[in-house]
Amino acid sequence: MQNDECRMTNARPRGLALLAWLFVQLSPFDIRHSAFVISSTFVILHSSFAAGAPLSRAIDIRTLPYERSLEKIPVDLTATVGFVESGGTAFVQDETAGTHVHFKPTRNDLHVGDRVRIQGTTIAGLYLPGVDVATLQILGHEAPPTAVPASYDDLATGRFHYQRVIVEGLGRTLTPLDENRSLLRLAIGSRVLEVRVDAPLESAPSLIDARLRITALAAGGINDRRQLVFPYIRVTDWNDVVITQAAPALESLPITSVVTLLQFGAADEPHHRARIRGTVLAAFPDGRVFLRDSTPPPPPRETPQDATPHPPQTPSIAIHLSTPAALAPGHDAEIIGFPTMAGFSASLADALVLAAKPDAAPAAAAISLREFQAGSHDADLVRLTTPAVLNDFFRTVDGFELRLTSSGTPLRAFLLQPKVPDLEIGSAVELTGICLVESSTDKGFRSQAERASLLLRSPDDIRILSTAPFWTAGRLVIASSILAGIVLLAFIWIAAQRRQISALSSRIVQQATLDERQRIAREFHDTLEQELTGL
Repeated sequence: MQNDECRMTNARPRGLALLAWLFVQLSPFDIRHSAFVISSTFVILHSSFAAGAPLSRAIDIRTLPYERSLEKIPVDLTATVGFVESGGTAFVQDETAGTHVHFKPTRNDLHVGDRVRIQGTTIAGLYLPGVDVATLQILGHEAPPTAVPASYDDLATGRFHYQRVIVEGLGRTLTPLDENRSLLRLAIGSRVLEVRVDAPLESAPSLIDARLRITALAAGGINDRRQLVFPYIRVTDWNDVVITQAAPALESLPITSVVTLLQFGAADEPHHRARIRGTVLAAFPDGRVFLRDSTPPPPPRETPQDATPHPPQTPSIAIHLSTPAALAPGHDAEIIGFPTMAGFSASLADALVLAAKPDAAPAAAAISLREFQAGSHDADLVRLTTPAVLNDFFRTVDGFELRLTSSGTPLRAFLLQPKVPDLEIGSAVELTGICLVESSTDKGFRSQAERASLLLRSPDDIRILSTAPFWTAGRLVIASSILAGIVLLAFIWIAAQRRQISALSSRIVQQATLDERQRIAREFHDTLEQELTGL
């Protein structure tokens, strides 16, 4: 590198002298008409000088094309350490941007805020170019690089990748990631961002449902196509996580009606946890719980004058627990969680069970197929009054999926168990289960359910009304195939017998002809013998 700098230093005066000599030799007319030649020559010489200069800004390294980064371009960068990943990797920033540096052998004397001079060559990196360090000199220690506010979209697009950012949101869950590391999930608007903290869970403050300001390194998962799959941020310790608004006390949260969740009037910020109470309709091992609200039912929805008003309905809600709990249908439970939209109706995510006690088993609402498809019973325990015919069932990742037909309408039901259900194709059944609206569409300003399915709690939710007739379509096909095979074999046997009879007839005729000839010959012989005897 020093030889290259010497050659550039010696070449620069020679180039300038050449330009001066050309300028003296040209006349004013030539100078006026050849200005573009002189300017072009200067640009070419300047580019040739700059081409061999080492990269000294992080933005120049960061924006290198992938092919250029493979050429091991010299780097001489002075920057401040923003994050130390391990003994062999660090992330640095200067006034322009940030980049990553890698060095061997490893060194453990780097800290956040160290002012360093890095000399080396470029490398492609997983997502953006970095530096393969040849020499690293610590110049001093100062404040960490300035962090910039970032939104989820900023992180997802990689705008501030490998740079220090400030993110604000609501703490959702906090779990151990691995040894001495923690995983905090942060709600930013309607998105949830992973915050990976290099500190044990035991030393964390109370973060759930608190408003947080986090200073961290923007990072993410990268695939083999150099694409950012999902963003996350890295935090060194809990000191970088600041609580700007403490979480409300659990005992101060009022019991909320399910129908009021996510209604108009909520603040323009992530929703804090809500506290609900009701009867457990179903609970599954994966943490899904369905609850029927115990608060008084709301007034019926406004209907047109010529329409029949709907009867009051007790709403139900789908809940996803952060950790599965021992709940069973009929439990009177009190649950707290974060309101979120689950496709068609409000639900609770990252929920916790505050209290639960056994009570009477819930009754399923008897509804027609039309009411089932309307979606008003989303997340409720229902019983279809219209029988359905089982067409097929097959294994899925979570259990079994049943394909049925009810009044000519296709219907899907899910049974979450590893054991094969004792069902016969073609049976007429009555189904009871949790109504799940899978998709919806909007007409005007009103969203309407488009397709719904049933989530069965156990095989007991399938009541067989009548078994399939013996001569089912499959059995008829099998019987027809067997009969066709028998007929075909009969034709083959008859054809073979005909060939045998024809061959036997030919042999009989031939033998009869030979016998007749022998008889005639014997008679002729006897006649001749008698005549000769007479003579």
